[in-house]
Amino acid sequence: MLSFSYKVSVPKPNLRYVHLELHITGIESNEISLQLPAWRPGRYVLQHFAKKIQVFEARDPQGNLLHSYKTSKDKWLILNGNEKQIIVHYTFYANQYDAGGCYVTDNLLYLNPVCCFFYPEGNLNIPYHIELELESSFEVSCGLEQPQPLKLKAKDFYELADCPIVASNCLQHAVFTVQNSDCKFYIWIYGDWKPDWTRLLNDFKAFVEAQIELFGNIPCQEFHFQCLINSEPYYHAVEHHNSTVLMLGPDIRMDTNYQNLLAISSHELFHVWNIIHIRPQELWPYDFTKENYFRTGFVAEGITTYYGDLMLLRSQTIELSEFFKQQTSNLKAYFDDYGRLNMSVANSSYDLWLDGYEPGVPRRKTSIYHKGNIAAFILDVMIRQFTNNERSLDDLMRALWERFGKKQKGYSEQEYRYLAEEIAGVKLDNYFESFVYGTDRVEEVLQDSYAYLGLELIIEPSNQLSERYFGFKAELKNGIVQVVSIAPGSPAFETLAEKDEIVAINHKRIVGTSNEHLQGVVDLHLSVFRDNKLLDILLKADELSQFFNRYHLDVAEDIQEHERHNFENWAWVR
Repeated sequence: MLSFSYKVSVPKPNLRYVHLELHITGIESNEISLQLPAWRPGRYVLQHFAKKIQVFEARDPQGNLLHSYKTSKDKWLILNGNEKQIIVHYTFYANQYDAGGCYVTDNLLYLNPVCCFFYPEGNLNIPYHIELELESSFEVSCGLEQPQPLKLKAKDFYELADCPIVASNCLQHAVFTVQNSDCKFYIWIYGDWKPDWTRLLNDFKAFVEAQIELFGNIPCQEFHFQCLINSEPYYHAVEHHNSTVLMLGPDIRMDTNYQNLLAISSHELFHVWNIIHIRPQELWPYDFTKENYFRTGFVAEGITTYYGDLMLLRSQTIELSEFFKQQTSNLKAYFDDYGRLNMSVANSSYDLWLDGYEPGVPRRKTSIYHKGNIAAFILDVMIRQFTNNERSLDDLMRALWERFGKKQKGYSEQEYRYLAEEIAGVKLDNYFESFVYGTDRVEEVLQDSYAYLGLELIIEPSNQLSERYFGFKAELKNGIVQVVSIAPGSPAFETLAEKDEIVAINHKRIVGTSNEHLQGVVDLHLSVFRDNKLLDILLKADELSQFFNRYHLDVAEDIQEHERHNFENWAWVR
């Protein structure tokens, strides 16, 4: 039987290279093809990890070099002759310190195996054994089985690829359990943060219990929150089979960053159900060699974003005011991006593989996170209205879990739509054509949806006059005021360009992005550099229109009793 065993070492951490020694046994032919993934689950874009391999060679048990060569950008063919076992040596550059990369220092080995471990072409079902050649003082955080210290086992490549390894001699951790579950939950911390463990554990327990209550159970025996503290401002996380890597920084003691930790942790835990198990059919199983196109990112990420925040509110981990802040942030990100008027959230999901995680060209696409969140909320309220609060999006997620997730079967777009209509008891053609497959404006239906819960969506003009009347956003970048976004149909849309450098307003040099030069201004004279040429641009204020509005939530002043009941049903007020 074919078997892969790895020895992992870091002889010179300062060079950032990880040395991997792969022992292959049970070879049944005179050649073997080794495949390295081209992307990783949780980030649907080709990343071509093979570009980080520096040295690659294969030898027989006697140390003789075997002939090997590439047959594609990330696939190596080894001619092993009659040898039934061989040893492959290669080095991987581990200098990507984020939630999806690999990184090494004197006291940290952090690997996402999907980036740097091989599997035999066409065979992802063989077992793996990994030995970490580190000092005995190192502790290992990983969702894989650990039969001995610094040794790991995976039943197949799918499990290995989805279990990041964090090993260090300065890890902090705590373990907790919750009601109605046998799962053990671990919180691991690497970096400069001494948490208030009592507060942290109470908060995590609360939202974990709420999510398990929603689905009835959790499909793992242990779950690891692997928190890596960055010395720079950072906010990034990736979901995995029974763990998540959370990269935040720099100071988690600050209330804002602590709230970010709770929000991102709740989001990633929800992925244990929604994407790890409740998965689009196009992703079941994963094909690591190429794009896996799918159009239901509004389910995978949008619904997860919605519930990640809602579960914090339902579990009383955060106050209503903090929930409002989180939603305001999402609304701002959505409405400030005018790509929402050009590409649907379903098509934006399909285009993740093209540029879904980059700003891309201006006004081209929308975010599956932000628009998906809004679409999830609208659907939730619609179902509640149609069923007089007897059913909701909660029921749709439970049905997806029972019919697809538990059965390890992927759902199709049509199956998701039919199931939503089954739960709602009505056809949802208008919802899907307008908000999933279309680019209709959502302001009116959003206001009505919030009003159903006794909440008010307040829309106000921007206090930045450049945004409000002239339709452009500017930011200070490297000491230069630069145009970063332009609203379609605005005065700026006719004459300005993204990346224009503004040096003067009304013939006065500007300092920072201050609006002092715009008070009472109707005509705006801008001096800008574009393509190393100084241009004089005249903008006339559009006082009849407003651009880059501001959106925030509050409790309605005249909330009715039935609206209060709707809110309590939605927010699990007990």
